Amino acid sequence: MEFDAQTTKYSASNAYLAALCAQLAYKNEGEIKDEIKKQIPNWELNENNFHFFDRVETQGFIMGNDEMIVLAFRGTEPSKIQDWLTDLQFMQCKGPSGVNVHSGFYEGLLVVWEAVKDKITELRQQEQSILLTGHSLGAALATLATAQLKEDMDIIANGLYTFGSPRVGGKDFREYFNNSFADRAFRLVNNNDAVTRFPPRINGYAHTGQFLYFDTDGDLHQEISFWDEFKESVKGIAEDVGKIGLDMIKDHDMEKYKNYVLQN
Repeated sequence: MEFDAQTTKYSASNAYLAALCAQLAYKNEGEIKDEIKKQIPNWELNENNFHFFDRVETQGFIMGNDEMIVLAFRGTEPSKIQDWLTDLQFMQCKGPSGVNVHSGFYEGLLVVWEAVKDKITELRQQEQSILLTGHSLGAALATLATAQLKEDMDIIANGLYTFGSPRVGGKDFREYFNNSFADRAFRLVNNNDAVTRFPPRINGYAHTGQFLYFDTDGDLHQEISFWDEFKESVKGIAEDVGKIGLDMIKDHDMEKYKNYVLQN
């Protein structure tokens, strides 16, 4: 599969690269390297163009080639999603450009940010484009990193692809973020994914970027009406009746997201 390093528009191949990396971010360093060599053999991965970071509870990796740098963040472990949603706090703090963001998400980014910046500087000798990605908590970190990249390094990433992202900040963050990145930020949501509904709007949170929606058949909609989305939501719940597990949690599975991106 050929990736488009220069586009800022939605790219199916770039979305698949992002989905693959968002899923790999859950693995350890050795497993990530092995899988990249197997699944993206034309990337020519080596010790100089790959960096794994793992500090406190923030994990991810950076890989680069002559055309593109990918920054991927790990999300919340699937087995811990329900507990994570239950324990999720809604406090905000000042984030990039002084706008309000989720304090826990932002603190999670800052613990690795200096190391990430140093590696980007090291790898970006030819002004390569940058693609950011993540699933779940990793999606929130990737969103904040997109803004922080512009704030600290004056770099506007070519693409942000997030999967099952929670809301990251307040309405002022949404306005700031969309003014700068809405044309290149793609927020993919699978049907009834519960994580995308937190933190709640009632607590002052708002989503950012372009909304792309997978229906119950895994078909991708770049535009969908509220009514059609509601019908798909009801359909998803109805089809799941009697099956093990909650539909809203199962729809958060990164494997589903990756398969649906490939399907489309």
